[in-house]
Amino acid sequence: YFIQADLRIKDKTYSIKSNPFSYQARGFFGKIWLNVFYKPVYNLFMFMVSVSPGLNLGYGIILLTLLIRMALYRTNQKALTAQKKMAKIQPKLNKIREQYKNNQAKIAEETLKIWQQEKVNPMSGILPILTQFPVLIAIFYVVQAGLNPDMQILIYEFITNIQISEINPLLFGIDLTERNLYLIPLLVASLQFIQIHLSQANMKTDKKNETQAQMQKTMATVMPAIIAVFAASLPAGVGIYWAVSTLFGIGQQLIVNKSK
Repeated sequence: YFIQADLRIKDKTYSIKSNPFSYQARGFFGKIWLNVFYKPVYNLFMFMVSVSPGLNLGYGIILLTLLIRMALYRTNQKALTAQKKMAKIQPKLNKIREQYKNNQAKIAEETLKIWQQEKVNPMSGILPILTQFPVLIAIFYVVQAGLNPDMQILIYEFITNIQISEINPLLFGIDLTERNLYLIPLLVASLQFIQIHLSQANMKTDKKNETQAQMQKTMATVMPAIIAVFAASLPAGVGIYWAVSTLFGIGQQLIVNKSK
């Protein structure tokens, strides 16, 4: 398709024509993704920007991240608590694997007994995280879209006090719609490093199991580096979202670590 129009301005007529573009109707799952996840999150984001000082993109990202993290607080708390319980019984499970290393059926039987005795459900730490994925993915794509004027059509009609073209993309002098190769990646990697170490504080590694200990050390080093590369390759606004979310997660992890 293309769009063509003749505009008359001060007794002069101007003919304009857009570049050709294609349109493909969304399928069933595409409509669910757009209307159930992406569009509500995007409009919540735009509303946060509209109430922020100076229509600032950065403040909108921070407000949106905090709001979503608080909404998912109880779900995250259950997952972190479950991980702490699993870490507590890990030495017992390691002994079972060592004792019955040639009998997988016995390992499964004894592991199930430990889970029942300690009242631990291994799925309780996974399910809450899985339920968050659609929302978190929607937030990621919303922040990544930044100030694309094509997105104006997705804004609900009742949010009338915002135009994407009027949004301020600068936060402390950093353009959040552009890539930031140093400061934001370093910030995100540092926070990720702290969070991983806090989460590993609950893990009781068997001293005999050098492989497990080495894997934990490698994860604590490699994961922040991967996140830094990831943050450097995307608009800085995504990095701000990741940094604020990780900082909130650090606070939540501290609460879980100190709890009995």
